[in-house]
Amino acid sequence: MKRTNLLLLIIFSISQLYSQTVDLHFPHFAGQEWYWTTFRGNRQDTIATGKLDEAGNAKLSLPDRYKAYRGMTQWLLTKGGGLTVIFSNEGNFSVSCTEAQPSEDNIIYKNTSENNYLNGRYKRQQDILGKIDAMRMAKDAYKSNEELLSFFDTELQKQQRAYKLLQFETASNPLYAARFAQIVDLTRGLPQSLSTDQSENEKQMKDFIMNGMDIEALYTSGHWGSVWDQWLSWYTYDTDNHLPQLIDDARHLLSRIKSDEVYAALAEQLVTSCEKQNWHDQETELAFYLLNEDRIKEPSGKIESLYTLLRIRKGAKAPDLVQGTLPKKKTILAFYDSGCGNCTVQMTKLAEKYSELKKKGCEVVSISADHDKTMFENYSTKLPWKDKYCDFEGFAGKDFRNYGVMGTPTFYLIDSKGVIQGRYARVEDIEKAF
Repeated sequence: MKRTNLLLLIIFSISQLYSQTVDLHFPHFAGQEWYWTTFRGNRQDTIATGKLDEAGNAKLSLPDRYKAYRGMTQWLLTKGGGLTVIFSNEGNFSVSCTEAQPSEDNIIYKNTSENNYLNGRYKRQQDILGKIDAMRMAKDAYKSNEELLSFFDTELQKQQRAYKLLQFETASNPLYAARFAQIVDLTRGLPQSLSTDQSENEKQMKDFIMNGMDIEALYTSGHWGSVWDQWLSWYTYDTDNHLPQLIDDARHLLSRIKSDEVYAALAEQLVTSCEKQNWHDQETELAFYLLNEDRIKEPSGKIESLYTLLRIRKGAKAPDLVQGTLPKKKTILAFYDSGCGNCTVQMTKLAEKYSELKKKGCEVVSISADHDKTMFENYSTKLPWKDKYCDFEGFAGKDFRNYGVMGTPTFYLIDSKGVIQGRYARVEDIEKAF
């Protein structure tokens, strides 16, 4: 989190038994409109909007559906600036600032120990890190002066111990602010114990993610995607073109999560990342694990599509079409998007091969992901077969979902009995199957 991007960093909490309220007083921003958001994984949802009154006051009341929420939120002015806030079972409090330029030195907090902890920890950490940097620079500048070098080295070791103590105290602190501080440290590349060896720092940070990080706290921190992107960046192919430990580590992380909502969010994150990296074997292995665990009762998004793919593999019965019907003969079912460059290449090849395919007793049915009727009609007129469909719902369309289509073009080869013979991305691969 970049502190310069916000007016301040504050903390507030929610009572499980009573309605949570936070009183804000910022007279120099009187009359300005604001909105209030929460974090859930990669989502940021607006939960309330309003306007500061003529005196610059506002009262925030937590909606009933968020009474169990524990994590970061943002109260933001539509013209810029605002507050980053935490709900963590602390109770009501107030925040005020009578200056035109709010800062951590002129904002007054009342009844918020979380806020005091986080601000105090940040200042303490910055002081330690500043001294560590200064001692390292001094050692480099006075390499030939043994007396000064010894002094700087002693002070450096002292500050490194202070840093390690701070990390230990943070890990032992039960406040949500402490969990958030650990997550922010991670995004800044700060391990539990500072080392000049970057590989050692990465090892420590990976171990923290695997075994020490509160994943439920990460889910509501606003850093969900960036932390998982960082974690995945540490996995690379070995000489046998494998990704050692990735799936085992993913299983371990998922097993640590108590919340089904957070479990589903991490599963979606991992599947999406595997797809982006073209880690298809790992994606499939992960999907089988998730299916066997059966914790995701109502799959959606990438998880739903992947589950569908596993159910309609080669040899499975092809789902009935919502739009039209499958011919009682060998069929190529083509899913495409008129605005997709690669789709245009492959669909052109398919159109050129259509006469030859018909002679072999094969028919073609195409379903478009277009949202625009004119675009669909203009493109589909170029396709020589009769059965061309589009419900203008894109990838959310029922046929796309029933066939687990996550990208276009996607082709299914289906025999005369309605049994799937294969799934392909290129026309030349379909031809090899004949």
